[in-house]
Amino acid sequence: MANERISVDKANHVATLTLNRPEKHNAFDGVALQEFGQCMDELSKDEDTRAIIITGAGKSFCAGSDTAYISQIPPSRHSSSILVWLLKWGSVIPCHGSPPYPSLLNF
Repeated sequence: MANERISVDKANHVATLTLNRPEKHNAFDGVALQEFGQCMDELSKDEDTRAIIITGAGKSFCAGSDTAYISQIPPSRHSSSILVWLLKWGSVIPCHGSPPYPSLLNF
């Protein structure tokens, strides 16, 4: 998985997903959100992956949303954009007792 903002390393049935925007404290913008979703979609279908570790490059785990990205979204679309984000996260992280199980480090 070659991405601009997210890197994935796999070893011994464990995938480590690294948010890779240390200069922005790993804040999510549109590219990072899309890449995160794609990586999680792929990892959740990978039968060899039994666990996912989510971490951040540099000194921060994740600052949340990139304010520059959010400021480009018209105020009339803020609620729908947040809902889309939540639906995306909920749809890519399995939560019904089946692997892979997400874990957070570096926070």
